[in-house]
Amino acid sequence: MKGIFIKKSISNLLNETQKQLKKASSQRIQIGVTGLSGSGKSTFVTSLITQLLTANSVAKLPFVELINENRWLGAKLSNHENGEYMRFPYEESVHNLQQLDSWPNPTTRESRIVLELTYIAKSSIWSKFWPERTLEIELIDYPGEWLSDIPLLDLDYFAWSAEISTNLKPFRDFDEAKVFKKKILSLHKAIQSGKDEPVSENSIKYLQVVEAYKSWLRAIHDNTNQYVILQPGRFLSPGHLENTPLLNFFPWDLNQFPLNEECSIIPLLKNRFRT
Repeated sequence: MKGIFIKKSISNLLNETQKQLKKASSQRIQIGVTGLSGSGKSTFVTSLITQLLTANSVAKLPFVELINENRWLGAKLSNHENGEYMRFPYEESVHNLQQLDSWPNPTTRESRIVLELTYIAKSSIWSKFWPERTLEIELIDYPGEWLSDIPLLDLDYFAWSAEISTNLKPFRDFDEAKVFKKKILSLHKAIQSGKDEPVSENSIKYLQVVEAYKSWLRAIHDNTNQYVILQPGRFLSPGHLENTPLLNFFPWDLNQFPLNEECSIIPLLKNRFRT
């Protein structure tokens, strides 16, 4: 009985050691791919995945050390997806490129996809126990417009309003700019007259200004080749925040439309800007 117990203990120890070695032989890294709309993020991610999936047969990747050293075993799409995020539409993107002769759909929200790369480890003590290794690469496709909002963390609402008003001056001839000015002027007059006090973010005049500002940003984005910071970038790529009150604000130029400090719209705009 004692011999059987020792034999089982050794067997269990070896099995557990093997499990830990296998676990240690697997690694996971995350790679973020971002850029402004039209920069080719989705096309790049689709191409990268295709190159890795076909590295054994079609793709030629001379810059990959594993392939040059004949240690590459292959790649596949992983089933270990993070359910909290939308999956990158790889198959749809390939279909667009190959069958429809069109570019992949643009990035509108964060999406992820995981690749499992299998290879032979370089010769070492540990490689003798478990020569086959797995590297999981999680590719994250991320709208670059969101990055333009990072500087907002260092600004208060009225500092941002003054800055964005200056940045958008070259685009005041846009029809959408004229609509925005008309709507904010109407709201300002209503506030000054006291008819719409206290102002609510659900009031028609307030929401009309919100939509007018978003339309102006989209018009600039779609109709100019100049590089211009359009903030908030979330207005252009709202992602999961689309149609939520969190994006219901706009810049207010106090020089053009002076307000009393006690006006109810000020804390409303400040609060939405900060959140």
